This record gives sequence, structure tokens and C-alpha cells, in this order.
Amino acid sequence: MNYQQRLSLPKMPLKISATVLCLGTIFSLVACGEVSTTGSVPTPSASNFFQDPLDISANSASLSARNALNQARNAFLQISGRLQFVTPDIEAYQAAAEKVLPAMVLAANALTTSSGTETPESDKALYKQEFQQLYADALNQMLTGINLNLQIYQNQFETPQSLGSGATSESVTTALKDLTAVFQATEYTERYITDLAAFESLFTQQQPKQALEGLRNQQTVVINGLLNFSKQTTDSSAIQAAYQMVAQSLTNPSMLNQLSQLAIRAYGQEQVAFRKDEITPAQPSPNRIVLVVKEAVDRYRLVQLENNLLKNQVVQDNRGLRASDFLNQTNVVLVNPSAAP
Repeated sequence: MNYQQRLSLPKMPLKISATVLCLGTIFSLVACGEVSTTGSVPTPSASNFFQDPLDISANSASLSARNALNQARNAFLQISGRLQFVTPDIEAYQAAAEKVLPAMVLAANALTTSSGTETPESDKALYKQEFQQLYADALNQMLTGINLNLQIYQNQFETPQSLGSGATSESVTTALKDLTAVFQATEYTERYITDLAAFESLFTQQQPKQALEGLRNQQTVVINGLLNFSKQTTDSSAIQAAYQMVAQSLTNPSMLNQLSQLAIRAYGQEQVAFRKDEITPAQPSPNRIVLVVKEAVDRYRLVQLENNLLKNQVVQDNRGLRASDFLNQTNVVLVNPSAAP
């Protein structure tokens, strides 16, 4: 072996070593790359985790209030002009209680049950203002319409020239009919006031109270007129029609005495039994019947006092009982002292 051959022998191991070195370098780079991609994945904090559903909830509550207010406003606009007709448009007042009022209750629910964290305060303030304005607009028109008809009635029938011998049978019948319609209007208005008054946070403390006081004044004028003109006619059917309308819609316990007087005018003293005494019940389920009116041979109207509201029902009974017999079938009658006439 010559010298050159000896020198060329190490060339092959050098190539292998270089290859191994290169592969090691590549593996180390890959390994470094793998290390650089490892680590903890950031997770949302607890405070942000529910934000999206809370935002959706807020929008949902706001939309519910918005939709209910739109529904109430549309229903009100359909009847607003009719609430001030001469001779009350009873269907308009009925629509106020049966169409405007339910939508207002929905809006009130949305405004009072959603917390400030769920509903944007700016939306709540705006919708509350719109609610109060719509409530006031509708109530103002109802009360104004009733006042308008009462003023016409008083100018035509309560003047000295009309009272007493100056009133004709025809005018008395007309007065009874008109006053009965006005009374119906007051009852629908009372339902509108009292149902919404339950949402105290949407009103100042005096708003519903003042509205009810004004309504009570109107009802007093109506009842006094019905009692006055029931004395001036022998048309028992006209008086009975007025009594029937008042009896079916009256909910104010303080007017029980007037209702009993009107019933006596309509059917006679013997057909009416009115319990005025105040008895604390000893039984857990006392009889709450406070007024019985025998309207026909076998038909009785039973007026009850329940939760400080008057409720009545007509029952059939062919035993021939007098009104007082029917009232005294049980020995305990509950009359709320605060509601006594």
C-alpha cells in the first residue's frame, strides 16, 4: 500500500460522521420546534364566561317590553277618539280593559321582573317613561270622556228646572239609560287603574290613588243620579235595567248601601236583604254573602265580599224563600269593617 492509499482510507468515515451530524442537527431543530409549541391554553375568566347569554337575555327582556308597549299603543290608538263620545261608547271602554290593559300588564312585567344586570338601564328608563306616558294618555281620555257625559247629564237633568215635577217619564228613562252607560264606563276604567296599580315601582305613590279618588267622585254622581231618577218613574223595567247593569259590574264595597237602595227601588223592600252588621267569623270558611236580591220567583242574586271586592252570582232556587230567609241560612256573615258603607 502506497502513501496515498493510506491517506485516502479515512474519507468514508468522515462522510458518515457528517451525515450523522446533519441528521442530529435536523432532529434537534425539530425537537426545539416541538418544545416551542407546548404550553397552557388560555381559558376565559369566570366573569366573561356568561357574558354572551347575559347579553342575549338583556336584549330579550328589552324586546319583550318594546313589543308589549307597541301592542298597547296600537290598541289604544284604535279607540282613543271613541273614549270621549257623547253617550259613552261602552265597546271602546271595554277594549281599554280587555285589549290595552293586558298589553300594558305584559310591559309592566318585563319592566319590573328584569334586574338591572340583565336589562340595560338606558332601555329600562326609556320604556318606563313610555309606559307611564301611555298609561296617563289612556286614563286621561277615559276620565275626560266620563266627565264630559256627567256634565251633560247634570246640565240637562240635575238643574232645578229638570228635577222634581219638571222631569218627564221619557226624560227620566233616558237619564237612567245614560247614567247606566256612564257607570259601565267607570267600572272598566277602575279595572284599568287597579290592575296596573299593582306595579308600584312604575308609578309615583300618589298616581293610582289620585285616579281612583277621581273615579269614586264620578261613581258617586252616577249612583246619586240613578237613585234620584228611580224615584221619579213608575217604569219598573227601566229601574231594573239600571240595577242589573250596576249589580253586574260593581266592585267597590263602599257602594253596597247604594246598590241595596237601588235594588229596593227595582224590586221592592221585601225582595232585598242587606246584612250591615260586622261579625268576626268563628269558622274557617264563613259565609261572605252580604246582600241577597230576589229578582224573580226562583232567581236570586247573591252579592259577596271577598278580598275587599264585591262579587256576585245568580242562582236558581224554587223553594220560594224570601230574600231574608236566603241570607240567614248560615249564622256567620263576614263584612270587612273597612269596607262597610
